Amino acid sequence: MYIRRVSTRSNSTGESYFTHRLVRTELVADRVRQVTLLNLGRHFAVAQEDWPSLCPRIEENLTWIKAQGYWVFRPIVTGRFGNVTGHFGNVTGDSGGT
Repeated sequence: MYIRRVSTRSNSTGESYFTHRLVRTELVADRVRQVTLLNLGRHFAVAQEDWPSLCPRIEENLTWIKAQGYWVFRPIVTGRFGNVTGHFGNVTGDSGGT
């Protein structure tokens, strides 16, 4: 898992801005796909050099509910990174070992 910065444009104003997402990489039909697990939003305030150490902390708080095919996030990541909350994309399939 890693954090990805994505350039986005507002449909109504045409303004460009960045959002941040927690993603994982999957191999689907011999092609690599990125699956968004958590939308961290537009105002993600953690410095980019801290992202690699933040990802395992977020992963500790993710629970894969295999029967229903979705992730549950317990928003208890605190300390150096503050509180981290967000919402999930529609994730289905295998947990990928997490």
